[in-house]
Amino acid sequence: MRRAGGLAAAVLALGATLAAAQAAPEPVAVESRTIEGFRRSDPEQRFFGALEWVGGFEIVSRDGRFSALSSLTAIDDGTHFLAVADTGYLFETMVARDAEGRPIGWTDTRLSRLLDADGEPYRSKSAADAEALDYALAPDGSPEVLVAFEGDHRIEAMAFSEADMQGLPTALPIPDAITHLGGNRGLEAIAVAPAGTPLAGHIVAIGERDRDGDADIPGWILGVDGGAFRLRRVGNYDVTDAAFLPNGDLLVLERAFSITDLLAMRIRLIAAADLMPSRTADAAVLLEADLAYEIDNMEGIASWTRPDGGIAIAVLSDDNESFLQRTIYLEFRLDPDRLAPHPPPRPQL
Repeated sequence: MRRAGGLAAAVLALGATLAAAQAAPEPVAVESRTIEGFRRSDPEQRFFGALEWVGGFEIVSRDGRFSALSSLTAIDDGTHFLAVADTGYLFETMVARDAEGRPIGWTDTRLSRLLDADGEPYRSKSAADAEALDYALAPDGSPEVLVAFEGDHRIEAMAFSEADMQGLPTALPIPDAITHLGGNRGLEAIAVAPAGTPLAGHIVAIGERDRDGDADIPGWILGVDGGAFRLRRVGNYDVTDAAFLPNGDLLVLERAFSITDLLAMRIRLIAAADLMPSRTADAAVLLEADLAYEIDNMEGIASWTRPDGGIAIAVLSDDNESFLQRTIYLEFRLDPDRLAPHPPPRPQL
């Protein structure tokens, strides 16, 4: 019995060691190719509505694990980022800039496998299908990463550190309605409201689209004063990600694809005052672009405060593990003087 107990302990210890090894961050070699301008026919054009083009690049790698990036979040002032892939990987990277502050590539990129509560990599596509993430501070002030999954619909929180990148996940309580979303129409966006805003500390989660494809888009505010809301659906667009601005307004990234319209992306802005339970929120269009512009399957959006005090917005594409598509990073500056005034919020339903 002592031998059996010792063997069991050794097996458990070995399993823990293997899990730690599987989760240990690994460097990923990537190369970047500059994108000179956003509009293909006029690379010198700088302004697109309220957004000013800053720069962009395509990211390529011979490492087969570098693909299918589905969400992006900024940790600091536009240097340090996290991304997640729907194949079950978490990426950490730095954005290099030239002397004028334009982004020129990813550097010091690392990855680790997303793990389940037992420290094991997810064994199925539905379990590993990470579609959204955000970086936030836990109630005790420690950094953590929140990841939303579709298929097996859930939101998980995990500690984040430079050494390990991620700790073991803890499932967060979510409304039953989220678990009833369609298998491929689950959560595509999560964002934690910043301090000093009406929803400070709350998590906003948005689905890709409703089960009824023509209905308004379902969303939830998770927290003490939370509840369900809707985002008004306009056109044949699906939600792919979201990010808060410092004032509590919410950026929503959307993508459209059809045989006739091919591929398009759109960024909309929900005013903080219009984001509350039991309301259908309208959203102003900041940017809409099709294949006349340097876009691909845009699935990640991040925002941060620039060193000069301005607001930066970056979007990232998912190459769908296809040689016909690209992983591209595009960056803009939000010009508040070019923003249209927010419409008054609609009455609460």
